[in-house]
Amino acid sequence: MKNVFLFFVLTALVIGANAQEKKAAAKKEQFVEKREKTQYAALPEKSINLEIVGRGLLWSVNFDAMVTDNIAVGAGFGTVSISASAGTTSASASVTAIPVYGNYYFSESNHRIYATGGVDVMIVSGSISSASYGFSTGATGTIIAPVIGAGYEYRGDDWFLFRAAPYLIMVSGGTYFTGGLTVGYAF
Repeated sequence: MKNVFLFFVLTALVIGANAQEKKAAAKKEQFVEKREKTQYAALPEKSINLEIVGRGLLWSVNFDAMVTDNIAVGAGFGTVSISASAGTTSASASVTAIPVYGNYYFSESNHRIYATGGVDVMIVSGSISSASYGFSTGATGTIIAPVIGAGYEYRGDDWFLFRAAPYLIMVSGGTYFTGGLTVGYAF
């Protein structure tokens, strides 16, 4: 009789332990599924954004698109103009920047670090004139400047995009450090 009682007690313990193990495995599976849905869900693949300072000089409007889970390519447009005059003499200059770039993301989550590289195509023009001295001249040129950097990006599941990045822009005659803050619409 003792053996039958002991058999039922041990059988109940084994069945209970097995049920607990299955319950723990199911709970772990739910946790993993929830984590994958929230952290690694498919993020918006394209964005239109505004970068202040950064690779487009003072500002640029950019479009980029993910071409793989970790790589995006993009291009933008920004321009800066200045002018001055004194008496009958005036001068003006403008720079149009067209950043073309690629980003490599080290994670597929919506909070991620990335490395970036590309070029700024800068179209530079200037003119000066003086009615008093009777002359006027101008010039236009193009500069191709390599750009490298790294930064942080938040790309929300719904629409919001934020980036912060420092850049090195290499122009003949020197390397310049700048940083950019980006906000945009991801879709």
